[in-house]
Amino acid sequence: MGKLNRVKVKIFIIQERFVFLSPSVQSGWEDESNISDFEVSKKCLGKGAFGEVFKVTHKKTKLIYAIKILDKADLKQYDMVNQVSLEIKIMYSLTNPYILRLYNHFEDDKKIYLVLEFATGGQLYKKMFSQPTHRFNETTTASYIRQLIAALKKCHSMNIIHRDIKPENILLDDKNRIKLADFGWSNYLSPNSKRSTFC
Repeated sequence: MGKLNRVKVKIFIIQERFVFLSPSVQSGWEDESNISDFEVSKKCLGKGAFGEVFKVTHKKTKLIYAIKILDKADLKQYDMVNQVSLEIKIMYSLTNPYILRLYNHFEDDKKIYLVLEFATGGQLYKKMFSQPTHRFNETTTASYIRQLIAALKKCHSMNIIHRDIKPENILLDDKNRIKLADFGWSNYLSPNSKRSTFC
């Protein structure tokens, strides 16, 4: 058998690389992405402790994504670099209709960017409080709980714990299906073991 022809991909030179190259770059499928590849909306979709999320359009393909932008200086200051690497690794491994998909990631000198599935329905939290009674009816609630259980079953089958489940981290797609998001505090947990850290 002959050797596989590896395509030479473009990788950006940055001062300090915090995370591994994306699987598509490692395998030679595509060049490393850059924020200039996207049109970024000015409106922030959500904020977390270490970053913000924006709606973006990929300039070449016109596909719409959400992009989570993390500040490298903050991650370093609060010793969160390894946790972000773990978040990225975990999200790539999870393929499930009720879990928000990570499509790609890249970084530059100041930021780390996670290219995520865009959940058009927004946060479950905001939808709940847009209801006149600030609650869902029994049928809707049962459907969301069933979907969340399916997402958790997938995580737990891979020994992954989320550790930050709340309505703000549950998004909705255009078909009103949930998308479990924000795996920033997630981790692996082997059977019959316990975590000793507090989130």
